[in-house]
Amino acid sequence: MTIAVHMHSSVTRHRAYGSKEAQIFLGQVLPSAAATYVEFAHFAGSGGYDDAATDEALCVFIRGIGIADVVFGLHGNFGAGSPPARAWADFRKVPLSQDEFWAIERNVTPYMRDFAVLSLISTGRQS
Repeated sequence: MTIAVHMHSSVTRHRAYGSKEAQIFLGQVLPSAAATYVEFAHFAGSGGYDDAATDEALCVFIRGIGIADVVFGLHGNFGAGSPPARAWADFRKVPLSQDEFWAIERNVTPYMRDFAVLSLISTGRQS
């Protein structure tokens, strides 16, 4: 089972959200979901990477969970959504190291690893 979390507190009500809230979630809530996949919708943000507090929270989540378990993904390019290349370029503005971005770029979610390998085999591509 996977749990999807919309982590960012209310944007319209301007409730506090940053590294402190991310640390509370990691320390007090996430341990209750041990052995379960947890997906943070919008990468624990609110749809953009233009808010310093949200970027700090994102870095806390990424480093607290561990780079090996972080996967970048998109809903798709619907409506006002960003195309994948632009979304990745925007994400690269978050204050992470080049090595952290490199690792995230290559990660595949655990429940898709077998599928990814089968896709590469069926298309004749090699990773």
